[in-house]
Amino acid sequence: MLPTSIRCNTCGNYIYKETKFNSRKENVIVENKKRKRDIEEMGDLMKSLENRTLDSKRGMDILAALDELKSMKLRHAVVSVDAMLEVLNQEEKEKELEEEDESLIIFRGSKVV
Repeated sequence: MLPTSIRCNTCGNYIYKETKFNSRKENVIVENKKRKRDIEEMGDLMKSLENRTLDSKRGMDILAALDELKSMKLRHAVVSVDAMLEVLNQEEKEKELEEEDESLIIFRGSKVV
């Protein structure tokens, strides 16, 4: 319960006195990990360097994944239904031409023998 009325900084709603909350205590895992890491780095310069390189590698991996997602999204945005149908029709025509060529080759080959 709240001892006084307060106003939310993000949404601006008022939360009145003696309002009950159905919430749990949040465990701050990230801050605890960071604190542990800082303590480890304090005395060891190599550990500090290793952690920085891991951070930069993680950042580069994240950026690479984002670039890949952007390029995939761009490719999907460029492709239209008409273009897909045109490609499918072209593939069908190529298959028909290949079948005709094969049938002509087989037909001419049988006359020679």
